[in-house]
Amino acid sequence: GGEETPPAAAAVEGAGQGQAGSDAPAAAQDAVFYDLPSLLVNLATDGSRTTYLRVAATLELVSSNDVADVRKQGQAITDGFQAFLREMRPSDLSGSGGLMRLKEELLVRANTILGREAVRNVLFTEFLVQ
Repeated sequence: GGEETPPAAAAVEGAGQGQAGSDAPAAAQDAVFYDLPSLLVNLATDGSRTTYLRVAATLELVSSNDVADVRKQGQAITDGFQAFLREMRPSDLSGSGGLMRLKEELLVRANTILGREAVRNVLFTEFLVQ
């Protein structure tokens, strides 16, 4: 597309608080998120029919201090995710168990690329297999 916007990084203060003095955990109050670009990959299939996965993810970072490093390594993280996702079979992604394993694998890959535990969670904002 013609629109080139950098991935957004946003700190969310007091997310989900319905009232002052909420008992929300500190981690939720200080959550920092970094949006990765949407990916479209063809999955590994042994049949003649091509199966595609479109996925968009947001990284939940441990600290706002990690945003600069994630931004600097964003292309490497995206490349690592793409290489891994292309090896997946549609059956690997079925059910909630498959989705949880995928999230764990992507989390490990992101932190490996960054060289430390900077990413707390991988959150899918779009997930489509067709």
